[in-house]
Amino acid sequence: MTIGLARTERGFTLIEALVASGIFALVLVGAVTLFATNGGVYNTGQSKAEVQQNARIALESAAREIRMAGYDHSGVIDGLASPSSIQVAISGALTFVADVTGDDVVERVTYQRTGTQFVRDVATWNGTAFPAGTTGTIADGVSSLTFSYFDAFDAAIPAPVASGSLDNIERITVSLATTQTTVDRQATFPLVVDIHLRN
Repeated sequence: MTIGLARTERGFTLIEALVASGIFALVLVGAVTLFATNGGVYNTGQSKAEVQQNARIALESAAREIRMAGYDHSGVIDGLASPSSIQVAISGALTFVADVTGDDVVERVTYQRTGTQFVRDVATWNGTAFPAGTTGTIADGVSSLTFSYFDAFDAAIPAPVASGSLDNIERITVSLATTQTTVDRQATFPLVVDIHLRN
């Protein structure tokens, strides 16, 4: 006697397959959207960090040179029409004279903002004068740059500093801000460095 076993084979119905496909499509769209959003946030963060890092490096480099204002073994500063290590001291720019390269040749250096760029202009003493300088961008994305000046007693010297008061500058504070604009917002990042002049 043979006993027959009933086999039940069951597959997906068309409705079940459509529901499963719809759920899979929703999960896939969600994953792609999450990936795209995270990629955009990551790229924005990287860009912001790069702008900030470049500005920070530029400001520290400028601070090292400004700190050397007046460093002059050759006596060039004493023979200038304005015999001061600081030549121009206004709120938006600073010009000083120093041997910033350490090669016993004096340079006239100007730091200022041009548009959204932090620029450095340098002219090397040619024996009789400072010729036209060479200008280079040291940081981009700069929204503001301000120089503040102080005397030996930490009293603020109002800018623009008069030519007779340039020698009274003992300390300079440089405030720089970078701005990062994204599709949905604008963020500003301030940097400040306090510089005590050595010479």
